[in-house]
Amino acid sequence: MASIKIDAITCPSLELIKKIAEDGIFHKQKVFFLPDAIYQVKDFINKKKHPLESSILGKKRIILGIGRLTRQKNFSFLINEFSIFFKKNKDFRLLILGDGEEKSKLQNIIKAEKLENDVFLVGRVDNIFNYLKRSEIFIMSSLWEDPGFVLVEAGLGNSFVISSDCPNGPKEILDYGKNGLIFKMNNEFDLYKKIIFFIKNKSKCEALVNRGHNRLTRFDYYKNLEKYSKILDF
Repeated sequence: MASIKIDAITCPSLELIKKIAEDGIFHKQKVFFLPDAIYQVKDFINKKKHPLESSILGKKRIILGIGRLTRQKNFSFLINEFSIFFKKNKDFRLLILGDGEEKSKLQNIIKAEKLENDVFLVGRVDNIFNYLKRSEIFIMSSLWEDPGFVLVEAGLGNSFVISSDCPNGPKEILDYGKNGLIFKMNNEFDLYKKIIFFIKNKSKCEALVNRGHNRLTRFDYYKNLEKYSKILDF
């Protein structure tokens, strides 16, 4: 079999680039950061945002989760944590967008916690930005991500973001806590503290949202592609 000469490798997160270099898979000078494609991010989100009308929203304050209903997304942890939080915060409601193999498991947790009227598995939706616009908090509870670009979408929707510190990308996307809050993965007390911090410090959290939103252009796929095309002389 003929050998293949590799001139460059692209990765969607700097954290993954670091891991590849540490593992010695490719020389670090051949690996470049190129995020998943988001083109003209501000124009894109302005076209996607529309008023959302849904009976499951009511007048509640919305906490949102998004992703396939799989072990990776760790929604069982999120539902259990919301159950604890909800005991003293009845004005909130949890919505999870997505479908997957753990749907029945999650439904059983919701039923066991008597949260049928307060936690909803919405299913797959075509336009998540309507829900992001309506939500106050987006929580990523994942065990791992590659790199977790729904966080960028949440930033586009101006939602306040709380994410686990899972590999490989969420911490980087949130600029290590400068664009949102980061909790220790699977740590119930830490996630709870972050939600309470948001409730008690909403003005400070809005500043984090604004900072993150204003820096989203760094994920513009075509701007990054143009930059590395010049470096690599494509």
